[in-house]
Amino acid sequence: MLNTIAARWMSAWGRTEEDAYDCPAFDRQVRASKASTVYQMHSYWTKKPYEAVREYIAHYTRPGDVVLDPFCGSGGTGLAALSLGRAAILGDLSPAAVFIARHYTSAIDPAAFRKAFHRVAEAARPAIEPLYETACSRCGGRAAIASTTWSSREPCRACSRPAGCASCAAATGKESARCGSAVPVEVYTRCERCALPSRRPLSAQDRERILRIEAEAVPYAYPRLDFPDGEKTRELFSKGVRRVEDIFTRRNLHALAALKAAIEAVGEEMRDAMLFVFSASLHSAAKTQRCRAGGGGALSATYYLPPLSLERNVWDVFERKFRHILRGQEEIGLLLRNAPPEREGIPPVCLLNRSAADLPGIPDGSIDYIFTDPAYSDQVQFGELNFLWEAWLGMDIGWQQGEIVVNRARGMDEESYRAGLRQAFAEMARVLRPGRWLTLTFHDTKTRIWEMIQDLVEESGLAADFSPDAAVLDPLQKSFNQTQTHKVARRDLVLSFRKPRPAESTPLPKRLARRRQRLVSAIAEFLYRFPDKRIDQIYDHAVARLVLEGDMHAFDLKAVLEEEDIFVETGGEWRLRGQPVRESLIETDPEKEAIRFLEAEMARGPRSYGDLLEAYNTGLPAKPAKEMAALLEENFAAAEGEWRIPTPEEREALLRQHLEESSREATRLLRDLAAACLKREGRPLADARLLESLLSAGPEATAHLLYPHLKRHLSLPGSAEVGEVLLHLIERVPPRPGKDAASILRERLAGDRRFCRCGPRHFGLSAWGDREKLRHLSDELAAAADTGDRERLEEAAESLRAASLSPETRHILETIVLPEARIKAMGG
Repeated sequence: MLNTIAARWMSAWGRTEEDAYDCPAFDRQVRASKASTVYQMHSYWTKKPYEAVREYIAHYTRPGDVVLDPFCGSGGTGLAALSLGRAAILGDLSPAAVFIARHYTSAIDPAAFRKAFHRVAEAARPAIEPLYETACSRCGGRAAIASTTWSSREPCRACSRPAGCASCAAATGKESARCGSAVPVEVYTRCERCALPSRRPLSAQDRERILRIEAEAVPYAYPRLDFPDGEKTRELFSKGVRRVEDIFTRRNLHALAALKAAIEAVGEEMRDAMLFVFSASLHSAAKTQRCRAGGGGALSATYYLPPLSLERNVWDVFERKFRHILRGQEEIGLLLRNAPPEREGIPPVCLLNRSAADLPGIPDGSIDYIFTDPAYSDQVQFGELNFLWEAWLGMDIGWQQGEIVVNRARGMDEESYRAGLRQAFAEMARVLRPGRWLTLTFHDTKTRIWEMIQDLVEESGLAADFSPDAAVLDPLQKSFNQTQTHKVARRDLVLSFRKPRPAESTPLPKRLARRRQRLVSAIAEFLYRFPDKRIDQIYDHAVARLVLEGDMHAFDLKAVLEEEDIFVETGGEWRLRGQPVRESLIETDPEKEAIRFLEAEMARGPRSYGDLLEAYNTGLPAKPAKEMAALLEENFAAAEGEWRIPTPEEREALLRQHLEESSREATRLLRDLAAACLKREGRPLADARLLESLLSAGPEATAHLLYPHLKRHLSLPGSAEVGEVLLHLIERVPPRPGKDAASILRERLAGDRRFCRCGPRHFGLSAWGDREKLRHLSDELAAAADTGDRERLEEAAESLRAASLSPETRHILETIVLPEARIKAMGG
């Protein structure tokens, strides 16, 4: 059946005749945001922003060409192709992936979508809302529980709340408990009468309702399946979670089942659209949601069950996700206006639920371009992670036996992974037209996997072209590991290979001798053309060069750079010995560029949101992290559905609003910083950096808003660590003309008689000498980091460990100052 579908689609859209196509390799770095509305409609592991993929498709293809992605995931390649007037054929072995891709490559009628949502609401809310009923702690009126905190930690001895809560500073231990031992401890409510949110401990009434729900049978159908044995699901088994129902609280399982039953009753035309919203909501309703001072969220690409989890109100999650998808679908509708019209009644996109290693129905030499992101050996277990979606949607889960992955728990080793990829590369080479390109994006730090990729490309007969700089997809939002260490791939390396024409040879000889010299020569050539590069940038180029030359092998890049006398490091950046040290080029601020772009669009007069969005998506290559809607609200004026450049008075009002928001952001960061210090977790470094930037650039309003919080942390003995952090941050901001937040806070603290009279102990310090030690050690670490002198840095760190310091001062140095210095010394 699938062969027939593919063959029929290709008969309308494919072609095999020769043409005069000639295109050089794409060699630019592409940066794209993962914060866009379209990207965040539905989660999927390792997906790429469609805006980034568009750059490659626009370079390698022409309107009317056919683009293939046999590892399509969420379908970003298809959306990018259609938005540029190309046709697309997408395949994936996972039915969940194909289901998600279908909704990323087709537009939904907004009016029908809203109508279907209201039908679901009418049927589901009466069954769901009683599950989350409670009483307001202020007025005693009816309230709804927005979220409940569950804890498998030992309760705090001082306040009986979960250990690590921000309510008090008492330190308690944590027990390694099974999932079943987690208990509800705190609720966040919304009152219908006083319309105010409230966070409070669980009441007897709340506890009684939970016990009653857990004792009752769920009156709706839900998947009664066991999780498959695997590398990620074993994390669940160790916590007592064996079945799909176990990963949800009984209340959320009841609510999800009621919601699914309401969706099944919707008309067939919109049922899939509502199931798309449902599947997008599933992970947010599971026990994997972490409860943190800065917000919730689950760890990506894993089934980690946190000791403090957040049970979210299922209807709130579903409604919020619906509104987000509605906005995203409106944008997709605009993008798909550029899609080619149907041919012979066949749409320009074809979705196949089959393996990339088997593409029958697609003729030899009929695909104009391939952009794909194949499985990442053992790093992402798609079969196990997609299981939750597929179980709830009633999909076939037997496909995991044919998955191309390394999963030792399921008996799938690197040899089987190699065999699967070999077939996939052979199929892609078969269907690609001669003279056309295949672009592969990959993310791995194991050189043996890169060697495997190199060998498989060579076997498939594809030829490589390369430029002096490696092409990469650089996400604007990175994980903590990506930003803090050189041992993790910070970007996705992109390699492009061309299928030779019949008269051409396939020059990919293996060179067996003098590998070290060739590697050093490749690095030297790169640094000669592009001096002052970080080690991760050099690694990207070295891997790309070796793979494309067919000479990939294991190497220790750091050792090569340090052992070869021709390379010199300064401030974390490498250059050739004898090259002058030049100032780092200042990167263009994507947000400022986006604002300038929008101003230019409005220079001719007011523009509608739809017109601006279309111009923004097609005319601005590098998108900022912030969405266009937020940029418009912060920088422009609106009237009668159109946006225009604001008047001076309107601009002043927008600035005032921005100042108030920055003040609120500073307060939030302070609260997060306090919670992190009290828990002794690794968050202070990230929050302190953001807070420091607000102190140095923040307006007067920020200082006046922070001052009462600062006094509280300086006064309370239990908040001594936080007070120490704040003083350190305030003091390290250099004095400058004008009134920044740091200088105002310094003045107010110096003039506050209460703190002057009480003395240094109220500043969170056990002695004045600690301030001098803190300043001296901070300066010593900073000097070592600036010069990249690792030995000096470690000597300063050793002095820190040997120094007689108060616990608070030592905590600051070890969690903020020393990690920051080490990162700077490594070029982070």
